Amino acid sequence: MKFDFEITQKTLKCISEIERVKGVLEAISINKAGLEKLRKLSAAYESHYSTHIEGTTLTLKQSENILLHNNQKGTRRNDALELLNYMKAFNLASGTGRVRIGEADIKKYHSILVKGVRGEEASPGKYRTKQNYVVNSATGDIVYTPPPPDKVPALMKDFSLWLSKKDELHPVVKSAIAQFWLVHIHPFRDGNGRAARILSMLILFSAGYDFNRLFTLSEYYDKNRLKYYNAIQSARDTGGAPDLTQWIEYFCEGLKKQLKATGKTVLESSEKSSEKSSEKSSEKILAMFRKNSKMSAAQAAEILGITSRGVEKQISALKKAGLLKRIGGDKGGHWEVKENSRL
Repeated sequence: MKFDFEITQKTLKCISEIERVKGVLEAISINKAGLEKLRKLSAAYESHYSTHIEGTTLTLKQSENILLHNNQKGTRRNDALELLNYMKAFNLASGTGRVRIGEADIKKYHSILVKGVRGEEASPGKYRTKQNYVVNSATGDIVYTPPPPDKVPALMKDFSLWLSKKDELHPVVKSAIAQFWLVHIHPFRDGNGRAARILSMLILFSAGYDFNRLFTLSEYYDKNRLKYYNAIQSARDTGGAPDLTQWIEYFCEGLKKQLKATGKTVLESSEKSSEKSSEKSSEKILAMFRKNSKMSAAQAAEILGITSRGVEKQISALKKAGLLKRIGGDKGGHWEVKENSRL
């Protein structure tokens, strides 16, 4: 593999922001059911946008119906199957631990992605035996001619060795390079773009950069496909070995933007969840003090399974709202709950 790249200040700033949001997403407090719902939505969105880039005609709503509600009504079979295949590959990748990725893995994921689609003309998991081309869908012009088929096995072997090699590359940079390089070799008859995007995420996941499985990167590509294609092509228009500097900048910028958008959504969901949890706890506190007006905050905390500080904070809010009043001192005093008080 021969290529050049430079880690620019723009890339470094993006990686710094990615690391920050990674910490936020990993530390976020949200109930199990809410977290699982967000993860399913993220996987559905990634599957929709990645397959949409390749020409499926499904709307986002139709994709949600297929993936989350098993409803394929009014959709084309190949579109639905391609979407379901991608979801399966994404879920498999997201559940991967810290493993080394090799040639067999790339073939395995390709098999999943194109199985049964268009009569399996893409030859699942098998390298192409004919020359293929990357064509501008709008003009029909050939924009890139991949290496001849007889060169593919050796190129993929070199690529696989590079993937499994331990190096100092940041996982985000390695993910960007891998996505470009698989598309550059174009080893399969069809499904190269999908396989490359799955590979880039597999690298992130296996390096511990799963972002709590709460992100989609393909949305960034699909919403401005021309910019996406131009970023890939920028590495090829160098006259020599590919220079991946601009592509890496573009990749990092996209990941940063998508993660920040995800972080905002998750924080909002977490806040709503906390508000509901707090409201339920406050209702329980009122009910307990109604039943036992001499109960202490520490006793209430033990019964509720939360900290004394948390109970005291809610008691303060209840007093401020006029729903709870302390009569007497800490010793010998009691709580007075306003009649018919509810939050």
